[in-house]
Amino acid sequence: APTPTCTSGAVCMWGTACGLPISELSAIAIMRHLKQYHHAELHPLCLRIRSVCQWRTSNGSPCGNPLLTRNLGKHIATVHLRATTMTCPGCGWVFTRPDSLKCHLRNGCKRG
Repeated sequence: APTPTCTSGAVCMWGTACGLPISELSAIAIMRHLKQYHHAELHPLCLRIRSVCQWRTSNGSPCGNPLLTRNLGKHIATVHLRATTMTCPGCGWVFTRPDSLKCHLRNGCKRG
């Protein structure tokens, strides 16, 4: 089975772009960083409420995507950092989420 391509690290671009390094790009490590350094911007007790992603995009504006607070780490890892990028071994298509690749393979890769 294909494995995710892992980048060695990234710089936090949350809010006013804190600039601190995030060495591990897993959803759990990103959430740990957000809780430790940006807890005032996140509801500290309930991860089941909606938050708005404040990750700065390439044009400098915040993402603005509303999602459950508990999903922020996964969203940042997959969408903004592309830390879970996987390539289909059959056709070479690139997927940002492992479950999307699984679905692609399950539905029969058309091989380019």
